[in-house]
Amino acid sequence: MTGVEAEPVDRLQENVSPEYFFHHYYVQRKPVILSKVARSWPARKKWSLEAMRSMVCEHSDVDTVECVAHSKTDPTHYSNVTLPSMGRYFDYLEQCVAHKKPQEAALKNGVTVPRSVVEAACPVPKVLKTLHNDRKLALRDMLGREKARLFISAGGFHGRCHYDRFGYAFFSVQVKGAKTWYLYKASSLPLRRLAAFDNAPLEDFTRPEVHNGHSGWVAKLQEGDMLFLPPLTYHSVCHTGGYNVNIDFACLPDVHWVPAIREPLGLQDVAGAL
Repeated sequence: MTGVEAEPVDRLQENVSPEYFFHHYYVQRKPVILSKVARSWPARKKWSLEAMRSMVCEHSDVDTVECVAHSKTDPTHYSNVTLPSMGRYFDYLEQCVAHKKPQEAALKNGVTVPRSVVEAACPVPKVLKTLHNDRKLALRDMLGREKARLFISAGGFHGRCHYDRFGYAFFSVQVKGAKTWYLYKASSLPLRRLAAFDNAPLEDFTRPEVHNGHSGWVAKLQEGDMLFLPPLTYHSVCHTGGYNVNIDFACLPDVHWVPAIREPLGLQDVAGAL
């Protein structure tokens, strides 16, 4: 495979106008980092690992915890791991953080808590609130979305490359720690799958020769940054901070999503939902 150095994702400064972001990135479906969006969020100081454990264990409504582990013997395979409680996940997380051990299994789809629990610590970013109020985008978090989705991890885990189903744009805010995102257009990856409507290619994107072997971008998020991820964008994420917390904000599909759904991957995604 011929190596192609991934391009750094553009980074916008915190004083960028909402209109500039909207026309140059959202409409163009181009990923971008918005710097220091969460610079003054209370969560950055309050959300220690101990505080997160207390909040999540009290407010999440899961009986068991679905995790995914990267196989040591087959690097293209991720196995599902079920833990009996969120407390057990935090036990494991605390061991990884305390002993600086690479995390081998992480939350499969994050964990949800009532939005009312986190909204004071993680308010809707100003740029998103402005665009929503101007009816440029429809932010689910301002349209009655009841749950906030959190991703909590230690360092060392590298998630499976995939795209998120059903074509909505979302934003990931790095509240604590750091992550490196490898991003790819739908047209840049082969459509070979384990199953017809699987949302992940077979290649092992934890290997540099693989994630540099396809045209794409790399986004390095630091605390306070927010990443815009356009609809149907493949991504694999390397958890590089010692203790990492992300929260997402999601949009409803809109007219700017229409070109994506007409592309081969978008048509496959719709077919898989029928």
